[in-house]
Amino acid sequence: MAEGEGEGREGGSVKRLAASFLLASIPAMAPAQAVSGAVPVDSSRLTAARALLDRMQFDRTLDGMFVQLAPGFATSVIGGMLTSETGKPVVGQLIADGTGGQARLQQILADEFLTSIRRQYPALKDKAAQEYAAALTIDELTAIDRFYASGPGAKFLLVSPGLQQKLASAGQSLGRVAGEEAGRRGIERAIKEMLPAAPKAAEKKV
Repeated sequence: MAEGEGEGREGGSVKRLAASFLLASIPAMAPAQAVSGAVPVDSSRLTAARALLDRMQFDRTLDGMFVQLAPGFATSVIGGMLTSETGKPVVGQLIADGTGGQARLQQILADEFLTSIRRQYPALKDKAAQEYAAALTIDELTAIDRFYASGPGAKFLLVSPGLQQKLASAGQSLGRVAGEEAGRRGIERAIKEMLPAAPKAAEKKV
C-alpha cells in the first residue's frame, strides 16, 4: 500500500470516529408533531403563540443559551473520548500534533455543536408554540404580545441579551467558587461518612 493511501484511509477513519462521538453527544430532538402525548390545540391559539415567539425573538434567545453551553459541550466530548479506548488515541493526536492543540479542538467542536443545534431551532420553536398555546388563552397570548410591542416590553427585549450575558458571567464566577467549596467539603464529608476509621492524617491531606 502506498504511504499516501494509508494516510488517507487513516485520516478518513479518524474523521468518521470523531464525527460519531460528536453526533452521539448531541441530544436528539424530535419535531413537535412527533412529541409523545402532545395535546392538539386550537389553530388560532397556535398562530398567536408563534407570533409571540417571533416578537420575543425566540431564535436569538436560544442562540444566547447555546452559545454559553457550547464550550461545555466541547469539553464533555473531549473528556468522553479521552476515557474511550478508541477515542483516546484520536484526541491525543489532535491535541499533541494538531495545529492549535486542545484550544483549537474545543473551538471546532463548539462550532459544530452550534451548527447542529441551530438546525433544530425550527423544531424547538414548534414545540414551544405548542406549549404556549396549550398553557395560555388567545387573549393572554395577544396581551403578552402587545406588551412586548410596547415601550417597556420592547426595551426589555432589547436589553435582555446583555443582561443574560452579565448574569451568565456572574454565574460562572460564583459557580467556580461554589464548586471549589463543594469539592473540598464533599471530600471531607466522604472521608468522615465512608471511612469512619480513617486516620486523622488523611483528613489533613485534603
